[in-house]
Amino acid sequence: MAHLKNSSVVQSVFVLLSGGALAQAITFAAMPVVTRLYSPESLGILGTFMSIVAIALPFAALGYPLAIVLPQKDRDAVGLATLSILLSLITTVFVSSLLIEFSCEISTLLKVAHFSFFLAAIPIAMVVSVLLLVVENWAIRNHRYKEKAISMTIHSLFVNGTKVICGTLNPTAFALLATAIAGYAVHAISLGLTSQVWAAWRKAKPSYASIVSVSSTYRDFPLFRAPEQAMNAVTAGMPVIMLAAFFDQNTTGLFTTALAAMNAPVALLSRSITDVFYPRLATMKNDGHPMAPLITKGTLTLTGVGLPAFFVIALFGPQIFSFVFGSIWFEAGQFAQWLGLWMWTLVLNKPVVSAIPVLQLQKGFLVYSIASVTIRLGAMWLGYQVFATPIMTVAFFCAASALLNALLVAYVLTVARQHDRKLVSATSAKPGR
Repeated sequence: MAHLKNSSVVQSVFVLLSGGALAQAITFAAMPVVTRLYSPESLGILGTFMSIVAIALPFAALGYPLAIVLPQKDRDAVGLATLSILLSLITTVFVSSLLIEFSCEISTLLKVAHFSFFLAAIPIAMVVSVLLLVVENWAIRNHRYKEKAISMTIHSLFVNGTKVICGTLNPTAFALLATAIAGYAVHAISLGLTSQVWAAWRKAKPSYASIVSVSSTYRDFPLFRAPEQAMNAVTAGMPVIMLAAFFDQNTTGLFTTALAAMNAPVALLSRSITDVFYPRLATMKNDGHPMAPLITKGTLTLTGVGLPAFFVIALFGPQIFSFVFGSIWFEAGQFAQWLGLWMWTLVLNKPVVSAIPVLQLQKGFLVYSIASVTIRLGAMWLGYQVFATPIMTVAFFCAASALLNALLVAYVLTVARQHDRKLVSATSAKPGR
């Protein structure tokens, strides 16, 4: 039975990874076409929009969608889904009022064309994104991994296909924002229909009392998970917003395109590495085996594997980007030269990141994450203040990120070796040894 269970888990992971890989492959294949149809400014406005939505999203439903997988009864899960959507509607009203109140300041800060639509699109995207989160977690709850993988592919095909069609007819930021929101809606509807969430909703009919009850039962999510999600979103999104504020949307478009191109293979590789190392390290700890040798070997191997790619991008990034995406994206290749350093350390630190929960370092990692966000954004601000150029601003950010990743590797490896020494001492101290 254990073998069958493990086989099922591995198969589920493979299905999700395959769906994610196919969706990313479609997006990556479409990028050379999209970058030749749209201007850097239009893609910059899209990147800024997506960053703002990502930062606001954890507060839209206060993390409750993530709790949908936990209840034993579907009625409670549906109650959490209903609560999530109601909270998103309330939050949207609040966000809309803030956006209207400070519209002039936001417009001046972000330098966005077609600002009225940009402003209106943010709350709409928040509601649709929460709906998608609800449906995705319902699918996970009911082990609808195949349906989730298929919906990811449908979403990627729809978004990228629509971008190309709109880019041929009317390549504007308006078209990109509308496509992004429509993509969320298509993803949510397609997955909702196949995962039967709508049928469960009609059957459960959650009451006001049941919604209040689940909000209290799972209050850890708004207290802890939502802030954690927000911090991760700030880490990913604030550099884009800061570039828009420091320079212009043209610069932001060059950066977001470089980031998307560099991050696509890294994200897939990182997920695969974590899926392998995390259960392996957990088993080694439970069986009383030293972990530091595996973590060290994995880190050194990934360092060597990533080194050739890093050097190629560092030496020929601008030329590669000009050839693949078009001549106007030369500067994006210059961003990629520095992003490569960050991405390289992001891959090689995955074995130590996988070891953090096994070594019970979550509290220290939270402190590190908070400090990391502060230092990285501070370095970006310093780069702008000292040099006032986009390349050096990004260079400071990437250098700080790479250094922090290296420090994390050194710290976790030190803790792992201390753990192994204690393990050896405890084993040697046992009678009969």
